[in-house]
Amino acid sequence: MNKEQTIALLKEGNVEVKFTKADGAERIMTCTLQESVLPATSTDKKQPEGNQVVYDVKAEGYRTFKWNKVQTVNGKQFLTERLSLRKVMVDNLPGVEVSVKGHVSIITLSQVLEAAVDNPSMEVYELYNKILGTDFTKQEVDQAMKEAESDS
Repeated sequence: MNKEQTIALLKEGNVEVKFTKADGAERIMTCTLQESVLPATSTDKKQPEGNQVVYDVKAEGYRTFKWNKVQTVNGKQFLTERLSLRKVMVDNLPGVEVSVKGHVSIITLSQVLEAAVDNPSMEVYELYNKILGTDFTKQEVDQAMKEAESDS
């Protein structure tokens, strides 16, 4: 889940956003940007870069969160940093190091082959998502793969 996908969901209805507040506490907020739900008051006040104003449906008021503090959206991992792939050797087999938000996972060739055999119609980005339990777009995986190729 990324920023653009989240904004689209917010405009469609209620969204559960889990984020870290400025004081370090975690908060789960049910919020929206759906026109029919928003009160008639104006929110045209200029916000600092990286902030998002939303309507908190439970508190019945406008609230702000920082995009770089979002953890999940509707229970799905939120990607605040780009996907990064790097070729690595794992137990003498080629693999891929996947780094998202500072968390690093290793995908081995055997995992990719197993997933591909079980799901022959899946595209590469869908295989990564299946193995990692993530929700990367085709463009994100393609870009990361191009960068991994140029690094080697």
